[in-house]
Amino acid sequence: MRYTPLVFLLLFYTSTFAQQTKTADTLETVIVNAYAHNAKLMSVAAPVQVIGKRELQSGDEMTFVNALTKLPGVNMEERSPGSYRINIRGSSQRSPFGVRNVKVYYQGIPMTDPGGNTYLQILSPYDAGKIEVIKGPSGSLYGTGTGGVLLLSDEPAQSGIQLSGIFGSKNTQNFLVSGSRVNEQGSMNVKFSRQSSDGYRDHTAMHRNVIAVNGALKSAKNWSLDAHFLYGDLYYQTPGALTLAEFQNNPMNARPHAGNSPSADEARAAFYVNYALAGFRLQQKISDHWNNEVVVYGAYGQNRNPNFRNYSRTSEPHAGARMNFHYGKKDKLVGVTADIGGEFQSGWNGQRVFKNNGGQPGELQTDDEIKSKQSFIYAQGRVSLGDDWALTAGSSLNFLSVDFQRFSGVGYSHHRNFHGLWMPRIALSKTLGKKSMMYVSVSRGFSPPSTSELLPSTDVFDTELQAERGTNYEIGWRTQTMANRLFVDVSVFHFGMKESIIQKRDSTGGDYFINAGSTTQNGIEALAQYMILPKPTGAFEQIYLFFSATIHEFKFRNYRPLDKDYSGNKLPGTEPVKLAADLQLAFRNGISLKASSMYMGKVALDDANAAFADPYLVFGVRLDYAFKKIGSTNVNLFAGSNNLTNTTYSLGNDINAFGGRYYNVAPGRTFFAGVSMNLLRGKRS
Repeated sequence: MRYTPLVFLLLFYTSTFAQQTKTADTLETVIVNAYAHNAKLMSVAAPVQVIGKRELQSGDEMTFVNALTKLPGVNMEERSPGSYRINIRGSSQRSPFGVRNVKVYYQGIPMTDPGGNTYLQILSPYDAGKIEVIKGPSGSLYGTGTGGVLLLSDEPAQSGIQLSGIFGSKNTQNFLVSGSRVNEQGSMNVKFSRQSSDGYRDHTAMHRNVIAVNGALKSAKNWSLDAHFLYGDLYYQTPGALTLAEFQNNPMNARPHAGNSPSADEARAAFYVNYALAGFRLQQKISDHWNNEVVVYGAYGQNRNPNFRNYSRTSEPHAGARMNFHYGKKDKLVGVTADIGGEFQSGWNGQRVFKNNGGQPGELQTDDEIKSKQSFIYAQGRVSLGDDWALTAGSSLNFLSVDFQRFSGVGYSHHRNFHGLWMPRIALSKTLGKKSMMYVSVSRGFSPPSTSELLPSTDVFDTELQAERGTNYEIGWRTQTMANRLFVDVSVFHFGMKESIIQKRDSTGGDYFINAGSTTQNGIEALAQYMILPKPTGAFEQIYLFFSATIHEFKFRNYRPLDKDYSGNKLPGTEPVKLAADLQLAFRNGISLKASSMYMGKVALDDANAAFADPYLVFGVRLDYAFKKIGSTNVNLFAGSNNLTNTTYSLGNDINAFGGRYYNVAPGRTFFAGVSMNLLRGKRS
């Protein structure tokens, strides 16, 4: 089925999307921490975008998928409930599953381990009230990576209790109990959430429990201390990808038995994940111009994975620290800020692989250990001339070492270094009038292979895989005009990358990785938010509209594997066109209606461009009723539907899959209903 952008412009999507949102007649000024301390988004010369709690908990409030995928250049892919990938400007080319080549920080604490992997799937949507997304290379403050950075944080606590319950199709349930206490000395918040589902496809059941504890102590003068603890246990079944014939015949089926490969049910294919993270963050005011932040943390991840090839058990403890010194001074003509700091992480990955005996470990096949140490130091400065021009320049020096040891069979060891690599970034911005700005930036990207790429599911340690590296050139423009009712953000970029890492799969379904020569990635990304109705009129309280567009042209520039020439082909797993739009109608009687739609263009599924996933268009709707405040209690009822037209499409495709097993069907039409209650008892922290 073919769609065009002209048709799409007639369609609308959910909620008051979030570069900035406020229940008043103007759009709120957004403050971000990316590249600076508490800077206005309008002054940040970088492709940074923000989504807030309202967007994260819009729709059915089950995942981050809808909120993140609305952003231009960003996709969150769901292969099955609980199994996610983050794709920022094509970063998921390297991810058969999970989050790689995107660095994640939770409450200022590194959540990405020194081996480059992140257990993002352990989080509930209730565990983040705000996500800042940095797109593309960002090494001047965050070290290695060519995909981008996610900064997750929570809203300030408010004394009281929050309760939420959601029920949906396929026996889907999501519950939250949260309690907070705030006083002059600090705050404490404790959350427990539980989610479960039978899954929309055969063999896709999941359940997840998460406990999050966030506390803060404050000094009246010059310091604050935050403590954060997160624990989650997650189980989800993995149905496996289908061939095109299987997908067209019955896309709801799990992968069937084929040759020597068992079916998903026979293999009891699933992930069992336990993850804990604990850390402290000390923020100090040293003088009128100097501040310091110190982060110390430890984390432990453990997973069991019966799959189509074997049964693996992995333990992944790691710990680290981060320090930043910030200087800031401004007079009438010149403003100067500087950040100097560094980060260190050390981790150990113990992986034992067994024969899979119907979901139970059988004969030991491999017994491996990987030790990773990652560190970098950085410096960044910003000089502004009045309110017009600003120059930002920074760089980081990065170090990574990997020690591999195999204890089973004929044991062996191998050591790899990715050392001494500078990653500079420079940006120049110019204020245009009172409400607009333009910037140009140049940044270098470098991304070494993760431990999951050096030791993929083929269980062969890769001694040849090289790091990706490249340079990104970007021009951006933002404006907030029409009495702060309209916000527009547009960026154009060119990213030339060498030694691009591409995933492959062998005949047994095992993944492995190769360097694919050079690639060229060009793109235009835009979003706009418009408050159509600035003040209550008639029956309406507010009307918001949001629109985003992504146009990418990602191609191999020089890629000739095994005497084949794929130069000029589209990069698999990257969308050439994505459009999203949101509309919210809020009425004076407490009812609000949120309508949704998203269009995704066809996506190449292999390097040869012999197979493509069809384009698709999906719709959603949600109806809310907010009761009038009863004392200090807020109550909200809501119900809605996702994929109203019951469109069949594949999401989270398996790239370069052997035998054409590319397709993982997305949920069809589903319904949900829920209630949330806030019993507020005091001021915010």
